[in-house]
Amino acid sequence: MTEQLKEAPAQGLTTIDKLRMLLDITNKISRSLDLQEVLNLVMDTLDSLIPYDAAGIFVVQCVDPSEAR
Repeated sequence: MTEQLKEAPAQGLTTIDKLRMLLDITNKISRSLDLQEVLNLVMDTLDSLIPYDAAGIFVVQCVDPSEAR
């Protein structure tokens, strides 16, 4: 029964439907410069394509070595 619950969001979606959803998500992400908005959008819509119990997004900020000195 647990497996059925995990598969429920993506169940019934064709490959074309999933690709359209990914394109829609990509378009929404590319329109926003607000990091928090983009992260929320990704986490809210990811579950409809890929069921998950937990997820995380790591934001890595690179430091220019010349600025560190």
